[in-house]
Parts: sequence; structure tokens; C-alpha cells
Amino acid sequence: MQTAPEIPRPSAHPAAAGGPRDHGGPGSAETGPGPSLPFDPIRVVVAAARWWLVMLVSGVALAALAALAGWLRFDSHFTATVQLIRRELPNSFRASDLGESFKPRQFSTATITAMMRSPGLLAKVSARAQPRLSGRELQRRLVITPERNTDLITISFEGDHGREASAAVINDYAHEVVELTRALQTQEAAELSRFLGEQVVKVERELAEAAQDLLEFSQRTGFISADKEAEAYLRSLNDADARLQSTRLEREALNYQIAAAERELAQQNPLKVQLTEARQTLDALLVQYTAANPLVRAQETRIEALETRVAAATNAVQDFQAGPNTVANSLYLDLVSFRARRDAIDQQLPQLELYRTNILMRLKSVPEQTMNHARLRSRQTSLEVARDLLAGRRREADLFAENSPGYYRLFAETTPAQVTESSRLRKVLLVTAAGGALGAGAALLVALALALLDDRVVSPGDVRRLTRVPLLASLGDLDKLDAAELPVWRFRLWSLLQRTLGLTEDQPALIGLLSTAAGEGRSTWLNLIQTAAAERDWRTVSLVNRPSAAPEASLDLATALADPVRVEPILARCGHCEVTWEEGFGATAAERSAWRAALLAWGCYHRCAILVELPPGRRLESIMLAEHLPQVLWLSDSGAVRSGEVSSLLATLRLAGGRLAGAVLNRVPPLYQRLPDLSRFGLLFALGLGLAAASAARAEEELPTVGTEAPGRLSAGQTGPQLAPWQERLTLGPGDLVNLVIYGLPQTRRTQVPVGPDGRLNYLQVNGLLAAGLTIDELRDALNQELAAYYRHARVIVTPAEWRSKKYYLLGTILDRGTYYLDQPLTIIEATARARGIATGLLEQNTVEIADLPRTFLIRDGRRMPVDFVKLFEEGDLSQNIVLEPGDYIYFPSATLNEVFVLGSVDSPGTVGVTEKATVLSVITTRGGFTPKAYKQRVLVVRGSLTQPETHVVNLGAILAGQEPNFMVRPKDIVYVADRPWARVEELVDMAVKAFVVTATAEWVNKNVGPLIVEPVLPSP
Repeated sequence: MQTAPEIPRPSAHPAAAGGPRDHGGPGSAETGPGPSLPFDPIRVVVAAARWWLVMLVSGVALAALAALAGWLRFDSHFTATVQLIRRELPNSFRASDLGESFKPRQFSTATITAMMRSPGLLAKVSARAQPRLSGRELQRRLVITPERNTDLITISFEGDHGREASAAVINDYAHEVVELTRALQTQEAAELSRFLGEQVVKVERELAEAAQDLLEFSQRTGFISADKEAEAYLRSLNDADARLQSTRLEREALNYQIAAAERELAQQNPLKVQLTEARQTLDALLVQYTAANPLVRAQETRIEALETRVAAATNAVQDFQAGPNTVANSLYLDLVSFRARRDAIDQQLPQLELYRTNILMRLKSVPEQTMNHARLRSRQTSLEVARDLLAGRRREADLFAENSPGYYRLFAETTPAQVTESSRLRKVLLVTAAGGALGAGAALLVALALALLDDRVVSPGDVRRLTRVPLLASLGDLDKLDAAELPVWRFRLWSLLQRTLGLTEDQPALIGLLSTAAGEGRSTWLNLIQTAAAERDWRTVSLVNRPSAAPEASLDLATALADPVRVEPILARCGHCEVTWEEGFGATAAERSAWRAALLAWGCYHRCAILVELPPGRRLESIMLAEHLPQVLWLSDSGAVRSGEVSSLLATLRLAGGRLAGAVLNRVPPLYQRLPDLSRFGLLFALGLGLAAASAARAEEELPTVGTEAPGRLSAGQTGPQLAPWQERLTLGPGDLVNLVIYGLPQTRRTQVPVGPDGRLNYLQVNGLLAAGLTIDELRDALNQELAAYYRHARVIVTPAEWRSKKYYLLGTILDRGTYYLDQPLTIIEATARARGIATGLLEQNTVEIADLPRTFLIRDGRRMPVDFVKLFEEGDLSQNIVLEPGDYIYFPSATLNEVFVLGSVDSPGTVGVTEKATVLSVITTRGGFTPKAYKQRVLVVRGSLTQPETHVVNLGAILAGQEPNFMVRPKDIVYVADRPWARVEELVDMAVKAFVVTATAEWVNKNVGPLIVEPVLPSP
């Protein structure tokens, strides 16, 4: 069997590049990259546009329902607010000068607020409210808020019946609260007054008996008065009796108050309250923790202990423990205070008894009648003092009961103008808007769900996504096309086919048109392509599966395959030839071989395009025919086939080796043609991000670096959030502090939990967890895993508090040298600034930095980093400003030991301390400058070792004249200033000139000047 020749394929397949879509024509000839999304976004837009009426109706309907419900549910609310301020009680109400003043008991703010919610008070106010309210309704509408760290209590009331009614209710309630506090003080004062009145009656009875005894004693004995000693003893005895009686009365008053407090406290039954609260706490703990949690076990133990105590308790006062009951807590504190005062009085009573006994013993030395009179008088006096004391305290209590100020007063009444209103209309409008949005959103979600669940091939994006080839063209409804636009569209279509498929005059143009099923428009598109080619002076051979309308330009398939040359006369005459084949052609290998031979023969014609209408893709012979075509176009009819079937057929075609060059879409709905291609935006955005990342990477490679290729190191020349390896995985280490708390359990909060020197961490039930080397996320996961045995759904929140394990070191001539924590990214300049900069000192009356920057170095991982500190600090080269890493060591050597030796003809030879900027002229000036015989033109500088010295000759005269630059000296240099070569000759000449001048002067004087004294001044002997 002879093998059919292969059809040559194009050597190149240019990438498709289409222009803007043509919305004004019958379709659009376009290309583009494949979609970047798993669905076509334009279908979502189209679905929303098609369902706009449903969305509108749904939104309006739900908005109307929401408005109706809001109108029935909501009312206008009026919020009135008042403030109560604690009244500063006076220290005393002194009705007499005897005894202690009355002081009312102080209640805590929590106790007062608890009393403000009492049912009696609420019922009293609610009964007067207009309209009337129930006590529970009033309690629900009241908000009582004690202001923290102040003496104010803010009370708010939310009413529904106007500003005036809300203001009246809140003012009435505030006044009742003030009256309640006043009634508490009045009741306390009245109870004390009643008790003191009973004591006054008792003392007056005893006083009458004492007066009668004293009168009878005076009548019986005739005793009138005692002597002075007796009077002193009697006075002391009277005072002792008065103090003793007052103390006993005070003890009785305290016993009364203790008994009342114990009765009230016994009614609170704190143990049962604690047991109930403990059980509620256990239920709450079991929601969050497991039974193995220590908190759960501790709570169960506490409940067992409380149950035992409740069963065995006989005295509620002795077994009292502080709890959330503010009234019981306040009563217990008062009881403790009363008992403490009673204990103090119990200690005072024996001392007073002993004092009185001593006085009585001294009175024994007084005569018997005086003793008896003193005893009776003392008793009378003490009873009078006790009576006066009790009467005075009773008057104080009565005065306080009549004028009790109360614990709080109303700061200011609220007025209707001050009441804030929450409008009913605004609430209804908000609910209506929310309902409309919800209704429209629900309809939109339904539309989107239907659009995403529809697996038909509808939009251009669907075709691109399934075929993964460019969409070359799309076509709408031919019956609605404008005749003037169709030729333009055909021109663009053929131009695009030529560019996309690589059609040239010298190569065969073999194009197959394949679709999934029959009736998708293959014949229509074949005619459009044939007409477009003819309009561009191309001849065409069309293989179609329908009879031709022009018999003179057609051949049957059998004739064409038997003699392919018969096509040429028809092409020459008509420019187009249609070859009609029957259904089922291509099922045998012989038919396919003959078909390929005919295509090869026709492909040799100049400027001739062979257009093949392949059978529907559902038939196997269609795939077998398409696998030998160099160019196959996939045709889809919008909404005609399913995506799964198209994907399956395309996979079969690719497995068979078919070359799918492009795709076209038939009968596109007008709405899809008017909208832009949204599926391309995702790919363009991703492409832009990729280009931006590539540009950033390229810019990073071009940035200057210093000495090392370690990634993530920053300098002033670099930009961007680059991180070093130790920053990319920031781990914990010994000394680091973290804050820990379990989400939803504020009682588990622990702040600044340290990682120990062994790298381990302790938290709640977790002991010895190895945290060193873990990141924050890894530590969180480890804690969650460890605490899962004790807490239900444990989610630990870990936040770093302080980083102390990462350190760097600064030593040398730095103001604050030492070890520093690397708790944030730091550069060399920032680290130096943190250490307050380089140290300075005085050098030759000048303040200079004493660091030797040329010899300063940075050590990292045992290697010296090539950082030029001179360029960094003196020239501002920020490319040297690298970011520090943990363990970095920077050393700034001292420059104070750098000396230069200045010798020779200078005013003060010696050593000079220098910095790195010292010059020959500066060191010579420091040593006092030149001597008169110095040789400035040849100053010698010796540098280097003694075995291999390096000499430099400096002309300081030229330097001073500005003709040469100054010469820099280095530490250990020797600067020698020699004498001028003719300096000795100058000295000899100078000596000779001086000797000549002295001799000549002396000779001239001897010859021309006589003696000044010719006679003796002193007489001769």
C-alpha cells in the first residue's frame, strides 16, 4: 500500500496580536492571551445586567417588608441622664462638749448602687411614672454607672413617651435615691437615739438614788466638807468614775451595734451564695477547660470544702468570707470595725478599774466620814457626767435624724431640652436600606450562581479558556448586520488570519474548520473566509459537505480525488472551486490517503487557500482528518454545546497531533460584544506585577554593596524592605521576653515571660518548653499543643515584649561602650548614635574626636568586614552604612597615643599627639615654631621602621607661600628641622661686627671725651 505524502506545515507561527474589538460590526476579529481565571468574569456582568429587573423587584419588596417591620418594631427613644455626687458628711454634730460626736456609717459606692436597684425603690418610682411602668421594666430601662475614680454616679433612663416624660422619670428616680440615702442615715441615728434614751433613763434613776443617799448621809452625820486633800482625791475619783462610766456606756453601744450587724449579716447567708457562685464558675470553666486542668480541679476542691462548711456551719458570722455580695461585704467590714473598737475598750476597762482602785486606797488615809462622803459624792458626780454624756449624744443623734443630709445629692436636674432622642424614622430608614440591599444582593447571588453553574460555551472568554488558543474572530446575528460593515470585517478577518496563521504566497494555506456538533455554522464561516480571501485576490478550494449553488465551480469529491488537476481549470475560470464530499468520508485509511494527496497537489498553487469544512468533532473521522492539517480553527456556537464535551474533543485532537491554531465564535449575543474582555485584565495585572518584581530584582543587583554578598543587608543606597537571613526567620533566644494569653481567657494573661538561660519557657501548666530557636508562630503552635490537655480549643496569643537574645558590641572610644540589644534593624550610624557618638577630648587646647577611624573595624562571624569608616563618617558615603547583625563587634581604637617627634631647629623640641588630620606645619606650630636659624626649605620627615626608613623632604617655605599643598604626617613620624647651611658663617660675621663696633667706640671716646669728675668728691685724710 502506497503511503500518502505529508502536507508541509508552516515553519513559523507568529503570535496573534489583535487590535481593539469592533463593536459596531457583525463581529470582532481579535486575538489575545488565554484567560487567567477559571471562569469568564464577563458572564457574571452579563448575568447581573440580565437580572437587573429581578434585583430591583427583590430589593424593593424586601425593603418594603423591612420598612413595615421596622415601623411596627421600632419606636422613638428618649434618653435622659442625671448625675449624683457624693455628699461630704460633716465630721461631727456637736450638741454638747461631752463625749464623742455622732458619725454616720459610710457605705461604699457598690453598696449604694446595689440599694439603688432595690425592688421597693423601683416600685415606688414606677407607680408615679406617667404612663405607669412596672418595676422590672424600669430596671431594664435604667443604666447606673459609677464613674471611675470620681464621686459621681451617672444614671440614664430610656423612655418611649416623649422628652418631658423621660425627664420626669429620671428626676423622680434621682430624688428618691437621695431620699433613700437620707432615710438610711435617719434610721441609723433614730436607732442610736432610742438606745441612748433608755440609757439616760437608767442613769437618772441611779442619780436620784445617789442624791438621796448623799442627803441622808449629811443629815445623819452633820458632815459639811472635806479638807483639800480629800477634795483632790474626790475630784480624781469623780473623774475616774466618769471615764469608767463613759467607757462602759460606749461598750454597751458597741455591743448593740455588733448585735444589729450580726443579725443583718446572718440574713445574707454568704456560704450558700459562695457555693452557688462556685458551681456556676465550675460550669463556666468546663466550657473552656478539660477535667484535667488545675483550675477545674481547684474549683471542684473548693466546692467540696464549701459544701462541708455549709453542712457544718452553725454561725454565719464566724464562717463569713468576702464575695461579690457588696452589702454583705460592707456589713462584715463594719462588724470587724465594731469588734476592734470593743476589744480596745475591753483593754481600757481594766486600766481604768486599777486607776480607780488606787485612788480609793489613797482615800483610806482620810477620816471615815470624809471617805463615806467622798464615796457618795463621787458616785453622784460620775452619774451626772454619764447622764450629761448620754443626753449630749442623744441630742446629737436626734439632731442628725431630723436633718440627715444623705450620702448623695442631685448634681442637677435634667430638662426636656437635655434629653437626647433616637429617631424612629432614622431606624426605619436604616432597616429599609439594609433590606433593599439584602434583597438585591440575594437576587444577584442567585444570578451569579446560575451563571457560574451554567457550563455551556457562551462567551469569548469561555472559548479562550477551553481552547487555550487566541480567539481570532466572533460573529453575531447575520440577519441584523449592516451591509457596509461586513466587507470591513472580512478584510480584518483575512488580515488577521494571514498574520496569525503565517499565510504567505509561497507556502500552502491549508485551513480546517472544526466544531463539536452539526449546525454550529461551519458552512457560514467557510463562506465568509472564502469571500474574504477572494476580496484579497486569493484563490480558494473549499471542501464542504453540502451541494454547491454554482455547479460550474464545483466538483464531487470522488472526481477531485481521482484527478486533482481538474481543479486548476475551475480556479483559472472562477477563482474558486468547491469540492463536495458525502457524510462518512474519511473513515478508511485509503480515503484519508487520497485526500492528503489531493491536498498536497492543491497546495502547490500560487496564492491559493484550501479551506476544509471538517465533519463534526463528535465523529472520529473528523479527528483523523484534522490530525494531518497544518492549521485547524475551532468553531463554537454560543450556547450550543457544553464545556465538558468541548474539553474532551480538544484533548482527543491534541493527543492525535492536531495543530489547533485559533478559535472563532458564532452567534455571540449582542451584550457580550458590547462589554470589554474582563478575562484579560487578570493576566495583564499578573504580568505587571511580574515586570515590577523583575525590575526591583534587577535594581537590587545593580545597587552598590560593601564587601559581602549576604542577602538582605541594607545600606543608604538600597531601598525596599529587604531582610537579612536572621530577620527572615527571627527566632527566640535566652533572655527574650514574650506576652502570653489564651484567647478569650484574660485571667491567663502573663506579661514579660522570660526565656530562661537554658532556652526554656514556663507558662501555666507548661513547664520547660524549649523556646530557643523557635519563631513566634512555632512557639504558638507548641503552646497550643501542650495546653490542649488542659483547655478546650486553646488558642494562645504570643506577642514579643523585648528582644534580648540578639546583641551587638561597641567598644573603644565610644561614649557609652558596651553590649546592646539588637531589638530593631540598626545600621552602623544608628548604633553609634545610640551609644551617644564618638568620644572627644582636648588636644592642644582644641576639642577633637579621639577615635582612630582608619584603624576602626567591624568583625562578623570571625571575619573583618571591609567597611571604610573614614568614608562613612567623614565623607558621608552611606554605601558603607551596612545593617548590623547579631554578634557584630565594632571597635573604635584610640588616637591619643599617636605621636610625632619634632626635633631640630624648633623652639621646643619634643613629641606631639596628633590625629589623622595633622600636618607638618601644625606639629611644628604646636612645638613653638621655628628658631631664627631654621632651614624652612628642607624639612626632613622620616617615616617607617628603623631598618627601612622612608624619607620625605618638605619645603615649608613653598607651603607657607601657597605654592605647594601641606604635607600630612602619620603617627610615629620624625620631623627634623635643620639649621640653615650658612648659619655658622652668619654667627662668626655677627661676632666680628660686634667686636669691631665695641673697639671703635672705645677709642673714639678716649680721644674726644675728657673725665667728667676732676676734683675729689671726698676729702683726703
